[in-house]
Amino acid sequence: MKNILAFANTAAGVAELTTGAAALGERVTLITSGSTYGCASIVYTYPAELSAVSILPAAAALVAASGAELLICENSSDGKLVGGYCAAKLGASPLCDSQGLDFDGEGLISTRLVYGGSAIKTEKSPLPAVAIMNAGVFDASASSGAPEMLELEVSAQDGLELVGTSALETSTVNLAAA
Repeated sequence: MKNILAFANTAAGVAELTTGAAALGERVTLITSGSTYGCASIVYTYPAELSAVSILPAAAALVAASGAELLICENSSDGKLVGGYCAAKLGASPLCDSQGLDFDGEGLISTRLVYGGSAIKTEKSPLPAVAIMNAGVFDASASSGAPEMLELEVSAQDGLELVGTSALETSTVNLAAA
């Protein structure tokens, strides 16, 4: 594979996914709100205060425009959201909870545990593909140098606007009187 995108916000996720992407492909592009960049050659950053919902259209547009053959996401709520949204825009099904990835020249082969870990399921997906990776699948390595830094273009119309927060009132139940 030539072009792989990774989405991760945690330092461990970035290090692991970019190392795995570098082993699978020639060029690694990272989308992150974090401050570590792993083995990525190109990094698209967005402000950490933005929710993942706010970057969905911009991330999907980047995946489509880049011609990436694979998007790998960390197994987090944000990773699953970005992976699922981008997969839908690509017309693909996300390969969730992947324990391993391989490329056979025709498509992506993913393995994952099923039936409570008592069996391994192998799935093949045509390219472009989206995989949500479990932690610990790839060995993390040190940074590979200074990547090209770009800003993910998120328009105000793309995201949600936080209009306020309030404390949740707690209540108690008198079980003896109930």
